[in-house]
Amino acid sequence: DELSRDQLRRWLRDQDIDNTAAVADVIPLRGKVATLNLIDDRTRARWATRLADVGCDYLILDCLRPVLDALALDENRDAGKFLTAFDALLADAGIGDALLVQHMGHANERARGDSRLLDWPDVSWRLVRETEEPDSDRYFSAYGRDVNVAEGKLTYDPATRRLSYSRASRDDARCNAARVAVITLLVDAAAKGAKPNGSAIERDLPGGHSQKAIRQALAQLVRAGLVEVEPGAHNSRLHSIAHPCKECRLPVVSGRERHESCPTDAEELTFP
Repeated sequence: DELSRDQLRRWLRDQDIDNTAAVADVIPLRGKVATLNLIDDRTRARWATRLADVGCDYLILDCLRPVLDALALDENRDAGKFLTAFDALLADAGIGDALLVQHMGHANERARGDSRLLDWPDVSWRLVRETEEPDSDRYFSAYGRDVNVAEGKLTYDPATRRLSYSRASRDDARCNAARVAVITLLVDAAAKGAKPNGSAIERDLPGGHSQKAIRQALAQLVRAGLVEVEPGAHNSRLHSIAHPCKECRLPVVSGRERHESCPTDAEELTFP
C-alpha cells in the first residue's frame, strides 16, 4: 500500500523470481487503502472470498500504518481492532500463515504504536539500521514461538533487490572496528617505545568506540595471541603486539619475523 503499481512490478521483476506460480496475487493498494476495511463484515467477506478463490495460503500485508490512517484508527490505541479483524480474515479465507509489516519509530527497537503489535504475532522479525543514516548497515533478527534467529547483518544487492543474511551482529561490527583501531594504536605506541594499559587505550583510542567494544576487542586480541599482556606498575596490565612484523609492525599470525606480503628493503630496491 505504499508503492505504485509500476514501481511494485519493476521491483518484483528485478528479483527474477523463478517460481512465479507460487505468487497467487499481488494487489497494489496505494490510493485505495480504505478498500481494506476488514472491520466491516461485508468488506472482510469479499476479501476472504477473493483470497480463497486464488488459493492464498500465505498472506503478506505491507504495511500496516496507511491502513490504520485510512480507517481512522489511532496507531497508539486502535491497532488491536484491525489485528482482530485481520485474524478473522485469515480464518474465513483458510489462510494458515501471514506476515504483517509495521515500521519502527526513529532510534527505536520495536514496532511503532500500540503495544498489541508486540504480543499479537507468533514471531517478531526485526530489521534495524545501525544509525539513522539512509545508507547505514541493516541487521535482522527473529524471535518467537519455536524461532530464535540471532541478529545478523544484511547485505543488499541492488541488481536483484535481494538481501543476504550473515551472522554478524551490531555488537560484532563494533568490536571488529575497535580491534582494528586497537591494533593501530598499539603499533603507533610501540614506535614510541610505549606499552599502554587498558585505561590509556580506552582514553586514547580514536573513532568514538564504546568502552564495551574496546574491552571486547582487547580480550579477543589477547585470546587470539595477537596482543600480549605483561604486568606493569600499580597492578596495571600493559599491552603490546605479540609478534610484530619486522617491516610493518602489525601482528604476524604465523609467529614469523615478517609477513610474506611485506617487502624487505632489498626487495623494494629490486622491484621499485
